[in-house]
Amino acid sequence: MVASGAHVLLLRLAELLRAPVLTSISGKGAIPDSSPWAAGCTWRTSSGPADGYPDEWRLADAGIVVGSRLTGMSTRAWRLPLPPRLAHLDIDASEIGKSYAVEEPLVGDARAGLEMLLAELEHLGGDGASVWKSEQIKAIRDADDRAGEERCADALTVVRQVREGLPEDGILACDQSIACYWSVRHFRVEAPRRFLYPAGSAALGFGLPVGIGAQVAAPDRQVVVLAGDGGFLFTATELATAVQYDLPVTIVVCNDNAYGMIKASQERRYGGRVIDTVLRNPDFVAFGRSFGAHAEKLHGPEEIGDAIRAARHRSGPTLYALDIALEPPFH
Repeated sequence: MVASGAHVLLLRLAELLRAPVLTSISGKGAIPDSSPWAAGCTWRTSSGPADGYPDEWRLADAGIVVGSRLTGMSTRAWRLPLPPRLAHLDIDASEIGKSYAVEEPLVGDARAGLEMLLAELEHLGGDGASVWKSEQIKAIRDADDRAGEERCADALTVVRQVREGLPEDGILACDQSIACYWSVRHFRVEAPRRFLYPAGSAALGFGLPVGIGAQVAAPDRQVVVLAGDGGFLFTATELATAVQYDLPVTIVVCNDNAYGMIKASQERRYGGRVIDTVLRNPDFVAFGRSFGAHAEKLHGPEEIGDAIRAARHRSGPTLYALDIALEPPFH
């Protein structure tokens, strides 16, 4: 969907049908989050007895899937409540009906398919017969934000501060960390390819190399890498590359001296017992400076926005270290 450049048509379709749009992690930005029809991301954590989806999502009686494989990652192990009357548009016929029963298989390119669908709807005089109201969509997202704040206010502050500091056309490269789990659901994105995430592989160490690549590909846009301490250390020596090529990538390391998500999972499953998830970390500020990067310590998540803005005025990489322990977004 994103690769074919169909996002503009997707927005037109949503507005014509007055229909909410859900995205996978990789699809974030396929519809601007500022749109009243942007309903958020389908990802939920794999822990907990409930599926974590709002009841309102179960009200739909028909839907269309565009360019998604409906993987276990994007559907909370196939618990995402999709309506029984389902059309699926995908260029790969083998993906259609693999995970969910499909009433209307549509094989083809996402852009071409949406162009044809829009043309037919307009020919039929389609005027948005859906009973959905944009206020419903906003209420669902607002409720999710409130639940996040109740679960871990600091996590929402981190996400919002990154969003506030990063220009609208900036790129967020996520590692696999608790802060990035929260970003999946609460970081607002206005266009495709501005939210990079190790969806599916859950690879620790993803953030910095991908952020460097994004900075090379988009030299005039700010790139922020958001990482935890454990994931960052998997590929932290790539700072040398950023320094060598004078790349102004900005790195925010949320340090809880642990593989935080794995540690939390161990605590939940084994009565508080953990093994090999507590880390002895370096001084991240000294570490960054040893490569020649600008590095400094932040003293609270509310400093992130200003720090990101300040980094825009530097020519090489900037590393910010923030000591913070975040609760994971379990439901």
